[in-house]
Amino acid sequence: MEQTAGNMVACGGLDNLCTVYKLDRPNMAMEMASHDGFISCCRFLSEQHILTSSGDSTCIRWDIASGRVLDSFAEHQADTMFLSIRPNDPNVFISCSVDRTVKVWDVRSSGKQGSVQTLTGHLGDVNSVEFMPSDGNAFGTCSEDGTARVWDMRSYQEVARFGQLKPRDDT
Repeated sequence: MEQTAGNMVACGGLDNLCTVYKLDRPNMAMEMASHDGFISCCRFLSEQHILTSSGDSTCIRWDIASGRVLDSFAEHQADTMFLSIRPNDPNVFISCSVDRTVKVWDVRSSGKQGSVQTLTGHLGDVNSVEFMPSDGNAFGTCSEDGTARVWDMRSYQEVARFGQLKPRDDT
């Protein structure tokens, strides 16, 4: 996964590291190491902070300059696959997981109070999640159950479903 912000680019992968490069200094990199699983997604909150999701079932908020963990968000029961930051509010993000859930987080609670919301309904791994660009209250998910869904944080529920539902094959 790769993400850019200002004059920086970040990437992560099977080495369990999130690496941030400054574009004007490509030979210098900041490596952030704390995850015990692959990095599935990284998103800049600002030029000072970045968020990562991992196969270790967690999301971590990092201080880029020091490479220090600021907060860890650990409620998923399986690989955390993707995350999205709320438009115009970098304090709120969503994560999705192989555990078939989507969680809404607020970094101001520093992970201590847990997720703000947990949304369920998919019958397979949830592989991607993205806020809608409108007002930041709705987001979409896609799953191995063959559906894409739209959720609204204000009503705590699914508001639309697309595709044909396929049951999960756990054999």
